Amino acid sequence: MKTLEYAGLCRQARQVGGDYFDFLNLVQQRLGLVVGDVSGKGMAAARLMANLQANPRSQSALAVTQPEVFLRSVNHFFYGNTVESAYASLFFADYDAESCRLRYANCGHLSGLILRSDNTSA
Repeated sequence: MKTLEYAGLCRQARQVGGDYFDFLNLVQQRLGLVVGDVSGKGMAAARLMANLQANPRSQSALAVTQPEVFLRSVNHFFYGNTVESAYASLFFADYDAESCRLRYANCGHLSGLILRSDNTSA
């Protein structure tokens, strides 16, 4: 993308865990960012995250025009495939390179932080 440089790195506190991020190519000049965290640690959390990770990728077409339906659907499938005591938080952002606009939804996750090239934040 001409108006954005992006990269990601995830360092687990243990060998495996429930932290997750992904970049989704939504449509031309649109990029999705997903950051998630499931409850717990270790293999149990990693299995839950593997379940969650598949949902945004398989339903990313919805994110372009109906982000609320996209997130509701991801939640529905995750909830339907986990035990009642399991939960996850999710942050979803959609960047439009043409307009240089970012829209996002915070689903129980920590708020996103935007750092600009002049080191100011929003």
